[in-house]
Amino acid sequence: MAAHEVGHAVQHRDGDRFLVTRTKWAGGLAGLDKVAFLMLISIPLIGILIKSPVIAMLQIGALVMLMSGRVLMHVLTLPMEIDASFKRALPVLEQGGFLQGDDLADARQVLKAAAGTYVASALATLLDVIRWIR
Repeated sequence: MAAHEVGHAVQHRDGDRFLVTRTKWAGGLAGLDKVAFLMLISIPLIGILIKSPVIAMLQIGALVMLMSGRVLMHVLTLPMEIDASFKRALPVLEQGGFLQGDDLADARQVLKAAAGTYVASALATLLDVIRWIR
């Protein structure tokens, strides 16, 4: 895992486009998550005050769009994580003679599992968004 993190440092050094884009988006999405949360808790209150199903539907539509930004962030993160693990970390571990044989195969499995957490997170967020659509 340490080699994976070094892979991120190399991405940063090289100005990797996925890392740069994700870093830019991360700050903005943190603010959008707060807006989405406020919108979510305000739907019942605005519904009571305004009594307009159209406004409630517009709020839910905006909420779905805001939450979709999180899905896009996960989709953007996955190639960056795969690159850090499999294009940067594993070659260094193998070519540098740090790991060989079974240890290298085990490291590859751990890095696959770590990448799988990003896939699972993206799918969970997508299911969250779909729940609001239906």
